[in-house]
Amino acid sequence: MLSWRKLFLAVMTLLALARGVPAASDWQIVKIGGREYLTVENIAKFYGFPTGGTPVEKRIRIDSGTNSVEFQLDSREVMINGVRSWLCFPVMEKDGKYLVSRVDLAKTLEPQLRPQMILNLGQFKTVVLDPGHGGYDKGATSGYGCEKDFALDVARDIKPLLEAKRINVKMTRNSDLVTAVEDSLKAPSVHNTQPWRWRFGRNDAELHADRGRQLTGTDPEGRDLMLSCGAALHHLRVALAARGLGCTVDLQPDPGDGDHLATVTPTSGPADPIAAALYGQVVARY
Repeated sequence: MLSWRKLFLAVMTLLALARGVPAASDWQIVKIGGREYLTVENIAKFYGFPTGGTPVEKRIRIDSGTNSVEFQLDSREVMINGVRSWLCFPVMEKDGKYLVSRVDLAKTLEPQLRPQMILNLGQFKTVVLDPGHGGYDKGATSGYGCEKDFALDVARDIKPLLEAKRINVKMTRNSDLVTAVEDSLKAPSVHNTQPWRWRFGRNDAELHADRGRQLTGTDPEGRDLMLSCGAALHHLRVALAARGLGCTVDLQPDPGDGDHLATVTPTSGPADPIAAALYGQVVARY
């Protein structure tokens, strides 16, 4: 069986012969910590970039006029044709030369610089959009907001553009239930007991009565508890509508569990404009 290194060299030799550029035997493979690297100079020569570039402030850029790549020392971040990508391993330096992992050349650079070389690519009909982070994972945060919200907004904007080109689009998440449920906690409740519990499923949220917070002395039948839980359910619907989402509500979905009051599943729309208009009042209450 061919080793991974021999297979890599064989593939690169065939590609080199097809392009009239240096053969695989000319690759300057450098081993660091048991991992194989290639010099940026080698990579530039192979792909037809001008060679001889020098780093500026720990960055080195190669540009052919058609393609461009910018590497940053000690970083996994790389800009390929103006689009940020992430390498598997940081760019290294040895003897004054910047080095890129052989794995990253094969898995990240080659597919983007020469997509025509991908075997059996064919035509794709489906695109999966995966907005990063979500839920309690906010990603990077600043005064402008959270990364998870920006990622979701971008994915929602891209989805109709792709669909307009008759591409089937699947999203790994189309809402952020956690933040909407956080808004539902602002709902009024009897003596502010908040006698509810939310449980998250894969794409839904379950509303359960919390009997431990029931005021049995003044509310023995749980009527006030139910009214309080209904307010929380209402606030969640308002919060989802304010985010441009509709929802389906399955009331008392489990006959064997009377405290499972509802299951809420967000949908892509249409949002209820009357509910969305109430969101400002939810926020203003606190």
